[in-house]
Amino acid sequence: MERNQLSFEINQAIQQEGIKKCFEMGGRLTVQAAFYRFHTTELRRIISRLRKAGMKIIDEWKEANGVRFKEYFLANE
Repeated sequence: MERNQLSFEINQAIQQEGIKKCFEMGGRLTVQAAFYRFHTTELRRIISRLRKAGMKIIDEWKEANGVRFKEYFLANE
């Protein structure tokens, strides 16, 4: 495996773990918030992986200043 590819995969794993912990602590994320907090543009992909791993992440449409976006958070059971 190329060094750059390995570095990329390690970075993705770190980002995913940070996002997972954010949700477990009751946090909510948008794509923009994930970019600023975790330096990733892959929030939807990470959420898909976490859902496949069994996390019950739900989303809700929001609107602010005429812009619609999704906010993701862990479902309360």
